[in-house]
Amino acid sequence: MKKFLSLLRMDFLLAFRYGLLYAALFITLVYLGIFFPLSDMLQSMFLPFIIYIDLAIFGFYFLGAWIFFDRQENTLTALTITPIAYKYYIWSKIIVLSLISVVISVFLSIALSLSHHLILLVISTTLNSILFCMIGLWIVVRFTSFSHFLPTSTILLFAFELPIFEYFHLFPSSPIGSVLWLFHPSFSSMKLIELSFDCCIFGRDLLPIIAYLGMTTIWIVVFQALAFKAFRKHILEA
Repeated sequence: MKKFLSLLRMDFLLAFRYGLLYAALFITLVYLGIFFPLSDMLQSMFLPFIIYIDLAIFGFYFLGAWIFFDRQENTLTALTITPIAYKYYIWSKIIVLSLISVVISVFLSIALSLSHHLILLVISTTLNSILFCMIGLWIVVRFTSFSHFLPTSTILLFAFELPIFEYFHLFPSSPIGSVLWLFHPSFSSMKLIELSFDCCIFGRDLLPIIAYLGMTTIWIVVFQALAFKAFRKHILEA
């Protein structure tokens, strides 16, 4: 645990060094500039969508960029000979990126004075960030350069964010469609973020929240297994 905490502290310093904190600050200021002129109705409609899609992209691509930085500095090669477990290496970075995403989402919600359930917002943003970091890791370890990673990852990221069509009701609704959406990896995390701004956690929304939490956790476990296996294959055993 002491090794992991030391690694986590170092990754926070690296996040500062690589400019991730500046990027987070820039993203926050840009969204504040966009949202402040909007009506309350539009803010309530688009902020959950932004938290879901943009902060997912933040974790997805910034973890990918971080992996490439460490490859260039031979940090990944050193993992094979150091006593630090590769799982600690991965989770340390995911925690840093998830914390940044949570801070952005909570700050935007408070700054815009939107009604929200803080605990559910923190949980849903954290789970969504972890999920997309795992998905990003699963994909990025297969590539040796960011230029090769970008085109393929853009297509795959779009597929993983298809629930945006359901959020804006762009597909005809049906009982079968509602069930099928539950099997999409990021649908449940999107619904949790949406419910963070429109829920009574002890009322009618409690059972859906529990179901979405369970489905999101299952998908995180699945993609953690896939990402760790891909990391061992393409990084440690390459």
